[in-house]
Amino acid sequence: MMPLIFYDIPSKLEGNYWSPNTAKSRFILGCKGLPFRVEWVEYCDIAPRMKEIGARQNKLPDGRDGYTLPVLNDPNTGALITDSWEIAEYLEKTYPEKPIFPNQSKGLIRAFDAVVMNLLRTAFKFPILRSTEIMNERGAEYFIAAREEGFKEKFSEFSPEGPKRD
Repeated sequence: MMPLIFYDIPSKLEGNYWSPNTAKSRFILGCKGLPFRVEWVEYCDIAPRMKEIGARQNKLPDGRDGYTLPVLNDPNTGALITDSWEIAEYLEKTYPEKPIFPNQSKGLIRAFDAVVMNLLRTAFKFPILRSTEIMNERGAEYFIAAREEGFKEKFSEFSPEGPKRD
């Protein structure tokens, strides 16, 4: 079996990975014991790199289409999958050993994920603000500009100091 190619976002941290979105797919790859190699893609390079490999765009939280990570390329089947949930479904169907959706729990897990993400949406700005501290400079600059566009708010207002924040 050829190793799968997993596209992830680098950081300054030891081990490099940090993104909660890519962590979901990374966790599943590990649980299933599938061989994979990582191709690191800075935030500012995601769109051009994903266009280059033929990945499709995903729906962003603000309704726009955009290129996101994780993306998984399976050279064994020729599949190119975007979105952590779709990656999970693909890996479960293609490599059914060591199931990740035991006892027909897929629907429950999907509902739980949707509810948790919806509940946490209002709290996202603080970790988004702090995440730039571990990113490489090029990636952080692009990340800030993209989040300002998506939230329609200046990055400095994500967690302002003083009474406005409190």
